[in-house]
Amino acid sequence: MSRGSGGAAGSVTNSSARRDVGVTLLRYRLEDTAMTSTDLLIDLGRTSDLARLVERVARDQLPWVVVSGTAVTAWMRQDPDGWAKVSAWLAERGVAVVRI
Repeated sequence: MSRGSGGAAGSVTNSSARRDVGVTLLRYRLEDTAMTSTDLLIDLGRTSDLARLVERVARDQLPWVVVSGTAVTAWMRQDPDGWAKVSAWLAERGVAVVRI
């Protein structure tokens, strides 16, 4: 796998969050303070798939997270506001999203 701008399945991108960051960072920041994982989990509701993703990233503290492209597409359709928040949160932390 290569790090870069490839969009193919299994490639590592600098996070799909990077595409959304121009809109979402400004929208979800409070007085230039990054949203904490705790605040984000409260906002998302702890039982959502997005909340489980945030918990995993916060716990493992890796520079990437592996998710299915189908999941990302579903989040964008079913919970665009939640995905925008998570995308911004991932981008703020420099976490790459690896779509498989």
